[in-house]
Amino acid sequence: MLERIPEELKALRQWHCWKKASGTKIPCQADGSAAKSNDPNTWTDFETACDASGYYAGVAFEIAEPYTGIDLDGCLDEEGDLRQWAWEIMARFDGLAFIEVSPSGTGIKILTRAKKPKGMSCLHKIAPTPKQQIEVYDHSRFWTVTGDIWGGNDQIADGQAAVDWLNEKFFSKKTEPKPLPPVAPVTPVSAHPDALLKRAEAYVRSVPAAGEGSRNMAVFNLAGHLFSMIGDRSERLTESQVLDFVRQWNQSLESPLSDEELQRTVNSASKNGTPRAEKPPKQFQDDLYPHVDLSKLLADIGKPRKEDEDDEARILELVPPVGIIRQVFEYYLAISHRPSAVMGMATAVSFCETLFGRRIRTHTDLRTNDYNVVIAPTGAGKESCETTISRIFWQADPARVPLLPPDVQSGNGLVKAIHDRPLGLWVCDEFGKVLEAILDRKSNNGHAKQIGTHLLKLYSKAAGMYGGAAHADGARNEIIQPHLCLLGLTTGQLFDSLDSKSIQDGLFGRIAFWPVTNRPKRRTARAQPVPEDLETVVRMWLEWEPANPIRKDIPKPVTIEMSPEALERWEAHADAIDTRMENESESRAAIWGRVAARSMKLAIVHRAARLQGDPATVDWLDCRVEIGDINWGIQMANWLAGISCGLIRENLVDRLHERAKAVLYSAAAHGIKKRDLCRAYRSISASEFQAAAMDLQQQGKLSVTEEIPEGGGPVSIIYKSI
Repeated sequence: MLERIPEELKALRQWHCWKKASGTKIPCQADGSAAKSNDPNTWTDFETACDASGYYAGVAFEIAEPYTGIDLDGCLDEEGDLRQWAWEIMARFDGLAFIEVSPSGTGIKILTRAKKPKGMSCLHKIAPTPKQQIEVYDHSRFWTVTGDIWGGNDQIADGQAAVDWLNEKFFSKKTEPKPLPPVAPVTPVSAHPDALLKRAEAYVRSVPAAGEGSRNMAVFNLAGHLFSMIGDRSERLTESQVLDFVRQWNQSLESPLSDEELQRTVNSASKNGTPRAEKPPKQFQDDLYPHVDLSKLLADIGKPRKEDEDDEARILELVPPVGIIRQVFEYYLAISHRPSAVMGMATAVSFCETLFGRRIRTHTDLRTNDYNVVIAPTGAGKESCETTISRIFWQADPARVPLLPPDVQSGNGLVKAIHDRPLGLWVCDEFGKVLEAILDRKSNNGHAKQIGTHLLKLYSKAAGMYGGAAHADGARNEIIQPHLCLLGLTTGQLFDSLDSKSIQDGLFGRIAFWPVTNRPKRRTARAQPVPEDLETVVRMWLEWEPANPIRKDIPKPVTIEMSPEALERWEAHADAIDTRMENESESRAAIWGRVAARSMKLAIVHRAARLQGDPATVDWLDCRVEIGDINWGIQMANWLAGISCGLIRENLVDRLHERAKAVLYSAAAHGIKKRDLCRAYRSISASEFQAAAMDLQQQGKLSVTEEIPEGGGPVSIIYKSI
């Protein structure tokens, strides 16, 4: 868990270890001798402290300028929920501090950039049994660090205003805010035409219920969010309107807060809360992802990978800031003992592709079905992928879990499973053995060959019908709009028996490979339930089925159109891919042929994943794939294509490509035109010869010239061996 400690802290030489003696935490150096808060010579760097921490209770950080540490001792109750006195403190420091659970599991530790106000003491007691108190330090204090992040707060910012508030609230004479006067009920917002009220109503419906220990903090955050909303005419909600919305939400709780508490909390959120980022009507920031440089993306694919190229860092850059993809990704990280960003993203994408299946489609009628395969070393923690997906689905709605049986033994078994569950996700461990048997032309595994045949055909049948198998008594297992997603888990050994012809049969090109090069480091992960907000939004998607007024037995997914800018970007991407395919070998062309479609699929997955609230209430006519969505889809699809091309280059002997090079080099001994070469050897494609020519030219073995006819006409390309 220590990997989520802020980098600015890791860079400081203010670390050592700690151990327990007679129930007391004692600072110690890596060699076991005493460490002192007033002696920097007893401190060390982060890596050294981590390496030595295995012999002690853990690592510790020495607090010094410009940092302040706030220890909320005993703020968590027996069930791990925040006690009431701590909710506002946590809300104040949310987004401003590195916040983690203490080693005992009963407290919260907050580290931010600030200085204690003059005269502020170090201790404020809340209750004696169990001991509950607030401790504040800004120098000469060692600070145990667990890396057990609370609420995603793994970054440090300026928290001076929050520390000043903490001093006034708890360390000096307190003044209670005056309660708001009783507010008369407002007109039901569902009947009000104002767009801002409709937005607020939709947001309140999406906020999950809170437990008894976290109600106050949830109300504070809900009110703060509502106060930050801005309408089309720059208008904002009044305190009365916010209070009315909060009352509606409060009534959904098993144990609602009193109206007096609601009024006091809403008043506090409006006057004392940390100012929040304003939330205008626009749902998405178009420049969320960098502009896609198609020429660079396409040029880099197929080249040998650089030593410093980091897939984990690349994927972390592409984790969306909000939405279901991020929520699933973060839950995977929270429960995984060997977390990997690549495995986490593969898990989140596979989950969303399944969740949105038979519910949304592109304007070209593409569905979100896809095949993803994680390639990771043995013992890399691949089981966390399946655990993440199954837990979320089962907790959200046990009656609608779309998982297929993991042990599919034959093609008929696969079709039967999909017939019973037309929208399904097959999470297959050891999928490499299945794929190897499918693609190995020498294999005699008939059942695996049947699975491969069905996988190949089902991929393109998500918008139509799959006929199943023909028997003497008629066709069986006919499936309308079969939506199969695959998350395969395997090691890299699957390539040992494959060749280039195996790759060109079509199935390989439909698979997105997610490689984990290095075995992720082990950590101790807490068992955690699925977050309530994630559970709620997944349940709403599972319950929503777009209605088909003509045929109720046939799904009619809603269409997500593309904005003009997004469509223009995608068209440019597709054109660039077509150009690139003309210069690729058939093995790599098989990969490129799916990139444009995959980028569009990923774009609508990204768009749907960031919707807020119930999909049944979304105005789908106004929902568009925006430029940020397609940028994300293009970058992800091209990265995956680059991985597949690299796997071919690194693991397979491309015999057709080598044959094309040999034929070209021999035929061009005295010079030959490209069109004459293609006519003489029709078993080799023009693009294969073009790819061979580029390789030979780079090796200095071939010259490529152009001949322009005197009377006009098409330009001839002439090859000549050197």
